[in-house]
Amino acid sequence: MNEVLITTPEGAELGTVEFFDAQGRQIRTIALQGRKAFVEVDLNGWSEGLYLARLIFEGHRVGETKFNVVK
Repeated sequence: MNEVLITTPEGAELGTVEFFDAQGRQIRTIALQGRKAFVEVDLNGWSEGLYLARLIFEGHRVGETKFNVVK
């Protein structure tokens, strides 16, 4: 798995997606800035393990999902 696609709800084009590792450390943030439908995240260089992606819009969590990186 080299990438993960995170779908975003309509209207959240100005939000951010935050990524956390299994220990709860924030490891990456992506500003959506007008992107629509989904965000494609390259996982090259990420360690194996469980991660959490959280969508933040106007300071509120509007969604989250977990995914596993396997090599």
